[in-house]
Amino acid sequence: MKGRPFQSFVSWHFSTRCVRAVSSCGLVEKQVSKAIREDLKRADWRKWYDHRVWRKRRKVQLRQQPFCQLCAAHGEVTVATVVDHVMPHEGDWNRFRLDPVQSLCKPCHDGTKRFEQNRGFDPTIGADGMPTDPRHPVYQGFRFGQVPQKP
Repeated sequence: MKGRPFQSFVSWHFSTRCVRAVSSCGLVEKQVSKAIREDLKRADWRKWYDHRVWRKRRKVQLRQQPFCQLCAAHGEVTVATVVDHVMPHEGDWNRFRLDPVQSLCKPCHDGTKRFEQNRGFDPTIGADGMPTDPRHPVYQGFRFGQVPQKP
């Protein structure tokens, strides 16, 4: 039962999001996993979306561009409900506040945009059955009609 008091100490501090107190005591600096520290850091910038400044910017953006830009690129008309940063701000307050934003519908934000951001290419397939994005892996390293060479 040696680890039990330590675990309760860590969970209490992390539930209150008090990372500095935990690291300042010197007990858990090596034992706190990197994933937990990153989650806590991420939790801090997620609070920015509750600020009055962001709510006002979101309202103005949705008023100026009420339709989803990704759907509009495909010829569809969908009402936008999410304001998305074009480039990820990665926890930088200045980029969060000043970088350009776009209006998206929830399915495009959670699906298409996230896929493209994580994988680096758009998965859309054209009428000819080939991907429309030149960054797609099918276009990398070999030409159409050729079999890719094994390393």
